[in-house]
Parts: sequence; C-alpha cells; structure tokens
Amino acid sequence: MKVAFIGVCKDIAKNIPTLKQLKQDLSKDSQYVSFFIYENNSADQSSAILNEWSTQDPSVFVMSEKIQQQTLLELCKAKTWDNKPCRMECIALARNKLVDWVRSHELYAQLETIVMLDLDNPNPFPVDLFWKSLHKYEGQYDCLICNGGPEPGVQYDAYAFRDDRFPFGPEVIGERFWDHNNLWSIQRAIPFTTELYPVTSAFNGCCVFTKQAFDCLEYKGSISPEVNRYYLKYKDELKKFKVETHFKGSLLGCYEFGTEGIWYHYNSGYDKAVICEHLHAYCKLREQGLDKIFVCPSFSWKW
Repeated sequence: MKVAFIGVCKDIAKNIPTLKQLKQDLSKDSQYVSFFIYENNSADQSSAILNEWSTQDPSVFVMSEKIQQQTLLELCKAKTWDNKPCRMECIALARNKLVDWVRSHELYAQLETIVMLDLDNPNPFPVDLFWKSLHKYEGQYDCLICNGGPEPGVQYDAYAFRDDRFPFGPEVIGERFWDHNNLWSIQRAIPFTTELYPVTSAFNGCCVFTKQAFDCLEYKGSISPEVNRYYLKYKDELKKFKVETHFKGSLLGCYEFGTEGIWYHYNSGYDKAVICEHLHAYCKLREQGLDKIFVCPSFSWKW
C-alpha cells in the first residue's frame, strides 16, 4: 500500500526526532510511505532541520515559507481585538496549501491513501493500530479518524467534534459551548466498544482519507455555505437557545446568509464567527456524496 503522511507545522523542532522514528516504523510494514510537510513562520530551527531531513530521505518532501502578518490579515476574515489574524483561518490556509501541493505532486497518482496528521504530538503514534485499522475497514470509509485523549475512549478534540447528539459548536451557541460539564460530555461521546462511530466532524490529530475524498478536500476557518446548509437542518432546534444579539451596543453575531437563516456568534475572541477548519472540510465532502466519515475508537492516539 502506498501511503502519504502529510501535515502542517510551526515550531516543531523538538518533535522532529519523533517524526523521523515514526517514518522509520511505518516503513517496516508498507511498500512505500512518504511524508509531505508544510511549515511556515517558525521561530525555531524547524525549517532548517526539516529541509535537511528531506535531503537525506528522498521520500520526505518539505515546503517552508515565511508569510508576513499583513498578508495573513488580508487573507483572513476574522481578527482579534489587537488586530492579529484568526488562528483557525491561518491553519486552514496552511492545510489548503499542503493539500494543493500534494495533489499537484508527481507522486500523487501513485498514492492510495493520504493521512492528515498533527505533527506536534510528542506521544508515539500507534503504528500497529493504524495498519490494523486500514486493513480491517478497507472499503468501508471515506474518512477514518483516530480516537484520542488522555485515556482510551476519550477524545480530546471537542472543538472539531460534531455528531447527532452534539451537533453544535460555539459558532451557533456561543461561549457556553466551553462549559466544563458540556465539554466533558462531548469528549466522552464515543463508546470505546463501538467498531466504527459515524460523525459529522472530528479530528483528534489524525484522519485517513481515501484518494477520492482527498481529491475533494478543502478547509475553511470561517462560516461557509456548506456549513450553513449543515446548520439549517437544525434551525428549529437552534431557536430554543436564547440569542443575545448585542452587548452594550456591540454586535455579538450576525446572519452570514440572509436574515432568515442561522445566527452565528462571534466567538473565541474574534470579531467574526469562526469555526474549526475541519467542520467545513467534512461538510463539503458530505455534499459530494463522501459521507462515510467515522471515528475508529480502537485506533487511539494519546494526547
């Protein structure tokens, strides 16, 4: 199986030895494993170390950039109170650069599976569980997402998580999303005994994409038409939440797509409604008919 592990990063010099070991461990069980790494604006030695690694290993590909903050401010819709660009939008821009680069690479035609990976997790990646899950569930998924948290069965990435029981994020219910009791319930959402758990969105640091899904992959950190269409299904349920539109004369949210649609809350310290970049990605895939999106509870990577 020809597999590419890909990821975006900044300031990960300390974790590069872990990535090198992962590359070595993965290559023991596969005909071909490549790494594609997009790095920008690191203040440590990440760029130099990664590029040196790529010169030593012909299956490691690295793209490094320096992007001025003014450029990021122009590319992002949302800003912080002190005029800094939106972190989620910056990550989405980086992921899209990575995705476009991989799809245009000469090796892309040979790849069978692409794995989007968080490159800053210092804990060992579960190589055996990864290969076991790929083989066991082959043909059953478009996107296969790892489980992961401080213990098996607990996912840490509540911000990216949406399913039928927990369909809402802070972009539609405001900062109450981060209430401790609510957050703990979301993190406990997936029974560890489940084989494959269907979700609208999740990440937990690793998602396996089929080639067909990767062909359609795109990220956004702000409200998109695809995300809006997802929330329109819950319009009546959202009416049950008390909507605060203003505070001391300041607007707290907006209708992105018409005044009769969904009210989106400015959240997470930004002057616009922002979202986890993974939510848009999965909403768009679903609209393309690529709706076999699962968390695999037994494929657990600790954070």
